[in-house]
Amino acid sequence: MVLFKIRMPLWAALLPVSFFAIFHGYTHGAEMPNLTVPLLYVAGFVLSTGLLHLSGIAIGGLWNGI
Repeated sequence: MVLFKIRMPLWAALLPVSFFAIFHGYTHGAEMPNLTVPLLYVAGFVLSTGLLHLSGIAIGGLWNGI
């Protein structure tokens, strides 16, 4: 959909995104109890997620000439 620049109504896009987000988050949460230091896992996960988001914003800004 991104490749072909197809725009969906927000409510229609929310359904598949929510579906996959629930199961994606569940798998990461299910990994945590087996760890010896869950706080380090969460800290690393939050840090890496933030860096990935910032990288995407930067690349998007460069792509669009901002």
